Amino acid sequence: MKRTFFRFFLGSCLLIWSGAVLAQTSGPPAAPPPVEPPSVQTPSPPVMQPAPPPAPAVAPPVATPKSVGPRRFYNPGTVETLAGEVVDVQRGPVRQGGKGNVVRFHLKTDKETILVFLGPAKFVDNLPVKLAAGDKVQVKGSRITGPKGRTSITAAEVTKGGQVMKLRDDNGTPLWPKNQGKKPRPLKTS
Repeated sequence: MKRTFFRFFLGSCLLIWSGAVLAQTSGPPAAPPPVEPPSVQTPSPPVMQPAPPPAPAVAPPVATPKSVGPRRFYNPGTVETLAGEVVDVQRGPVRQGGKGNVVRFHLKTDKETILVFLGPAKFVDNLPVKLAAGDKVQVKGSRITGPKGRTSITAAEVTKGGQVMKLRDDNGTPLWPKNQGKKPRPLKTS
Protein backbone atom coordinates (compact mmCIF):
# COMPACT_ATOMS: atom_id res chain seq x y z
CA MET A 1 0.00 0.00 0.00
CA LYS A 2 2.83 2.35 0.80
CA ARG A 3 4.32 1.69 -2.62
CA THR A 4 1.06 2.43 -4.41
CA PHE A 5 0.58 5.68 -2.53
CA PHE A 6 4.18 6.67 -3.19
CA ARG A 7 3.77 6.00 -6.94
CA PHE A 8 0.54 7.98 -7.00
CA PHE A 9 2.19 10.85 -5.17
CA LEU A 10 5.19 10.89 -7.52
CA GLY A 11 2.94 10.73 -10.60
CA SER A 12 0.85 13.64 -9.32
CA CYS A 13 3.94 15.74 -8.62
CA LEU A 14 5.29 15.00 -12.06
CA LEU A 15 2.00 15.94 -13.70
CA ILE A 16 1.78 19.21 -11.76
CA TRP A 17 5.40 20.06 -12.53
CA SER A 18 5.03 19.40 -16.28
CA GLY A 19 1.89 21.56 -16.34
CA ALA A 20 3.77 24.40 -14.65
CA VAL A 21 6.60 24.11 -17.18
CA LEU A 22 4.14 24.19 -20.08
CA ALA A 23 2.44 27.24 -18.64
CA GLN A 24 5.77 29.07 -18.35
CA THR A 25 6.94 28.24 -21.86
CA SER A 26 3.69 28.92 -23.66
CA GLY A 27 2.75 32.10 -21.74
CA PRO A 28 0.67 34.86 -23.27
CA PRO A 29 0.98 35.29 -27.04
CA ALA A 30 3.81 37.53 -28.10
CA ALA A 31 2.91 40.92 -29.45
CA PRO A 32 3.81 41.54 -33.07
CA PRO A 33 6.78 43.85 -33.57
CA PRO A 34 5.88 47.48 -33.98
CA VAL A 35 5.40 48.56 -37.56
CA GLU A 36 7.21 51.69 -38.59
CA PRO A 37 5.40 54.02 -40.88
CA PRO A 38 6.82 54.01 -44.39
CA SER A 39 9.32 56.74 -44.92
CA VAL A 40 9.17 58.93 -47.94
CA GLN A 41 12.46 59.08 -49.75
CA THR A 42 13.30 61.47 -52.46
CA PRO A 43 15.26 59.93 -55.31
CA SER A 44 18.86 61.01 -55.44
CA PRO A 45 20.26 62.13 -58.77
CA PRO A 46 22.24 59.41 -60.60
CA VAL A 47 25.99 59.63 -60.21
CA MET A 48 27.87 59.38 -63.49
CA GLN A 49 30.95 57.17 -63.26
CA PRO A 50 33.56 56.81 -65.96
CA ALA A 51 33.45 53.60 -68.01
CA PRO A 52 35.92 50.96 -66.84
CA PRO A 53 39.05 50.64 -68.99
CA PRO A 54 39.03 47.84 -71.57
CA ALA A 55 40.44 44.54 -70.40
CA PRO A 56 44.04 43.92 -71.49
CA ALA A 57 44.61 41.37 -74.21
CA VAL A 58 45.35 37.95 -72.75
CA ALA A 59 48.27 36.02 -74.20
CA PRO A 60 47.48 32.47 -75.34
CA PRO A 61 48.24 29.90 -72.64
CA VAL A 62 51.54 28.06 -72.82
CA ALA A 63 51.05 24.32 -72.78
CA THR A 64 52.67 22.53 -69.90
CA PRO A 65 52.83 18.84 -69.13
CA LYS A 66 50.15 19.41 -66.50
CA SER A 67 47.60 20.45 -69.12
CA VAL A 68 44.95 17.90 -69.96
CA GLY A 69 44.02 15.93 -73.05
CA PRO A 70 45.77 13.62 -75.47
CA ARG A 71 48.05 16.45 -76.73
CA ARG A 72 49.21 17.61 -73.30
CA PHE A 73 52.84 17.74 -74.47
CA TYR A 74 52.09 19.54 -77.74
CA ASN A 75 50.61 22.98 -78.32
CA PRO A 76 49.91 23.88 -81.99
CA GLY A 77 50.26 27.55 -80.99
CA THR A 78 53.96 27.15 -80.08
CA VAL A 79 55.15 25.26 -83.18
CA GLU A 80 58.53 26.32 -84.55
CA THR A 81 61.22 24.93 -86.82
CA LEU A 82 64.82 24.59 -85.61
CA ALA A 83 67.93 23.50 -87.48
CA GLY A 84 71.05 22.15 -85.86
CA GLU A 85 73.19 19.17 -85.00
CA VAL A 86 72.29 16.08 -82.98
CA VAL A 87 74.46 16.02 -79.85
CA ASP A 88 73.31 12.65 -78.49
CA VAL A 89 70.40 10.22 -78.78
CA GLN A 90 68.90 8.81 -75.57
CA ARG A 91 66.38 6.11 -74.72
CA GLY A 92 64.52 5.55 -71.48
CA PRO A 93 61.67 6.84 -69.36
CA VAL A 94 60.62 10.48 -69.65
CA ARG A 95 61.64 11.10 -66.04
CA GLN A 96 63.92 9.28 -63.66
CA GLY A 97 62.17 6.32 -62.08
CA GLY A 98 59.34 6.49 -64.62
CA LYS A 99 58.04 3.84 -66.98
CA GLY A 100 58.24 3.50 -70.73
CA ASN A 101 61.00 3.70 -73.31
CA VAL A 102 61.02 7.06 -75.09
CA VAL A 103 63.53 8.28 -77.70
CA ARG A 104 64.87 11.84 -77.33
CA PHE A 105 67.95 13.78 -78.35
CA HIS A 106 69.74 17.04 -77.66
CA LEU A 107 69.75 19.48 -80.58
CA LYS A 108 72.51 22.09 -80.74
CA THR A 109 71.41 25.22 -82.64
CA ASP A 110 73.08 28.60 -83.09
CA LYS A 111 71.27 29.91 -80.00
CA GLU A 112 70.84 26.97 -77.64
CA THR A 113 71.02 23.27 -76.94
CA ILE A 114 67.53 21.91 -76.37
CA LEU A 115 66.03 18.51 -75.61
CA VAL A 116 63.79 17.12 -78.38
CA PHE A 117 61.26 14.36 -77.62
CA LEU A 118 60.42 12.00 -80.50
CA GLY A 119 58.13 9.23 -79.19
CA PRO A 120 58.02 5.61 -78.02
CA ALA A 121 61.11 3.60 -78.97
CA LYS A 122 59.00 0.83 -80.58
CA PHE A 123 57.54 3.37 -83.02
CA VAL A 124 60.70 5.40 -83.69
CA ASP A 125 62.84 2.27 -84.25
CA ASN A 126 60.47 1.11 -87.04
CA LEU A 127 60.81 4.37 -89.00
CA PRO A 128 63.27 4.44 -91.94
CA VAL A 129 65.10 7.57 -90.67
CA LYS A 130 67.78 6.81 -88.06
CA LEU A 131 69.45 9.53 -85.98
CA ALA A 132 72.99 9.54 -84.61
CA ALA A 133 75.29 12.07 -82.95
CA GLY A 134 76.68 14.56 -85.47
CA ASP A 135 73.69 14.40 -87.86
CA LYS A 136 72.47 17.73 -89.29
CA VAL A 137 68.69 17.85 -88.85
CA GLN A 138 65.73 20.19 -89.03
CA VAL A 139 63.05 19.77 -86.33
CA LYS A 140 59.46 21.01 -86.54
CA GLY A 141 57.79 20.82 -83.15
CA SER A 142 56.08 22.48 -80.22
CA ARG A 143 58.12 24.32 -77.59
CA ILE A 144 56.90 23.25 -74.15
CA THR A 145 57.83 24.60 -70.72
CA GLY A 146 57.85 21.86 -68.09
CA PRO A 147 56.77 22.13 -64.45
CA LYS A 148 60.34 22.94 -63.35
CA GLY A 149 60.73 25.71 -65.97
CA ARG A 150 62.78 23.64 -68.41
CA THR A 151 61.93 24.04 -72.08
CA SER A 152 61.93 21.23 -74.61
CA ILE A 153 60.58 20.51 -78.07
CA THR A 154 58.01 17.82 -78.78
CA ALA A 155 58.77 16.92 -82.39
CA ALA A 156 56.11 16.59 -85.07
CA GLU A 157 58.66 15.81 -87.76
CA VAL A 158 62.41 15.57 -88.12
CA THR A 159 64.13 16.05 -91.50
CA LYS A 160 67.56 14.49 -92.11
CA GLY A 161 68.92 15.05 -95.58
CA GLY A 162 65.94 14.37 -97.87
CA GLN A 163 64.21 11.97 -95.45
CA VAL A 164 61.35 13.03 -93.15
CA MET A 165 60.51 11.30 -89.88
CA LYS A 166 56.78 11.99 -89.27
CA LEU A 167 55.79 11.64 -85.61
CA ARG A 168 52.65 13.76 -85.12
CA ASP A 169 50.00 15.44 -87.27
CA ASP A 170 49.49 19.23 -87.44
CA ASN A 171 47.33 19.19 -84.28
CA GLY A 172 49.95 17.27 -82.32
CA THR A 173 48.14 13.93 -82.30
CA PRO A 174 50.72 11.11 -82.21
CA LEU A 175 50.90 8.87 -85.30
CA TRP A 176 51.75 5.77 -83.25
CA PRO A 177 49.04 3.42 -81.93
CA LYS A 178 47.41 4.52 -78.67
CA ASN A 179 49.02 1.89 -76.43
CA GLN A 180 52.43 1.90 -78.17
CA GLY A 181 55.26 1.52 -75.69
CA LYS A 182 53.08 0.19 -72.87
CA LYS A 183 53.42 -3.32 -71.58
CA PRO A 184 50.32 -5.43 -72.29
CA ARG A 185 48.28 -6.39 -69.27
CA PRO A 186 48.23 -10.07 -68.44
CA LEU A 187 45.01 -11.86 -69.33
CA LYS A 188 42.83 -12.83 -66.41
CA THR A 189 42.02 -16.51 -66.24
CA SER A 190 39.14 -17.77 -64.21
